Amino acid sequence: MTRSEARSTTTEVSWRAEDVLEIGGVQFVTRPLAHRFRSVSDRFCLVKRPDLVAAYLELIDDLRPAAVVELGVYQGGSCALMALVANPDVLVGVELDQARVPALDALIAERGLGERVHVHYGVDQADASALGDVVGRHLGSRRLDLVVDDASHLLGPSRVSFNTLFPHLRPGGIYIIEDWSWAHTSWLDPLPTETPLTRLVFDITMALPSRPGLIADLRISRDWTVVVRGDADVDASEFDVSACYSERGRALLAQPT
Repeated sequence: MTRSEARSTTTEVSWRAEDVLEIGGVQFVTRPLAHRFRSVSDRFCLVKRPDLVAAYLELIDDLRPAAVVELGVYQGGSCALMALVANPDVLVGVELDQARVPALDALIAERGLGERVHVHYGVDQADASALGDVVGRHLGSRRLDLVVDDASHLLGPSRVSFNTLFPHLRPGGIYIIEDWSWAHTSWLDPLPTETPLTRLVFDITMALPSRPGLIADLRISRDWTVVVRGDADVDASEFDVSACYSERGRALLAQPT
């Protein structure tokens, strides 16, 4: 059995209730932000709707990612889910908060995942040097299969992370930006002084036709933006997605005076 086959067949996944997913004996309870709770090692809070969790399961089954980076750990639910259902060779979690998540630490210890799952706290996704150092420490020159950004949801930090990590995806690898639409939804009060994360989605959209081979596919829904890496060579030291399209595109995004 190959490593990819093992990732897709060794963990039992089942829905125990409409909002409760069980993976390998660990429950993941999907909750809106207002009803979050503290995770324990066999019951994790997952701040996502059940249909989005199902979409992640389908994506993982199709992609079978072996090298994964998750930005934003919170109560550890997404990281624990990824570790169990994808069973990657390397999973790097990055969290701004310095406080560790005991439930995630316990799961990693109980399941013997310490050599494959590495969670770093107190790391700002807006710090390109720190982010690159953390990821490089565990992956070296290995290409990434999947990056999930569910961290600050702010334009500046999210753009830094995209510019830092997208060049290190393999062709066909996927970069996900969650909750990009927060400025356009009624359930979340928009931050009046913040430029919407939509701007990064526009950058990526215009880069797709302007820089052939950079982006193979782009899928946008209310919950996430899914960016599929193309096969074009990219200089990671100089990559900036906002420089990957023409002046006409920049004029389109210019703020009115």
